[in-house]
Amino acid sequence: MSNTTQTNSRLPHQEAAAAFQQMVNAQLQRIAELHREMERNERQGLEQAQAAIDELSRAMKEAVAQSARISAEWRALAMQSAEKAQEMFSRFASA
Repeated sequence: MSNTTQTNSRLPHQEAAAAFQQMVNAQLQRIAELHREMERNERQGLEQAQAAIDELSRAMKEAVAQSARISAEWRALAMQSAEKAQEMFSRFASA
């Protein structure tokens, strides 16, 4: 009878192995959760980096466009100035 009882119940090393397996499974679950969290954080960081790149690109495009407008205004003012100088010289020469 003791032989039957021993076969129905776990042996000490089997209980230890089962407990160890439970710890390993729990640890694997924690590692899997950690990896899911890392993936979420990585995705969020990449989205933020992309948004920052897009914003910087927009700002640079605006800066280039503003530079072109200022350059065009400067050329127009320089031409007006030259025309006024030529007009004043013409008046002085005809007087």
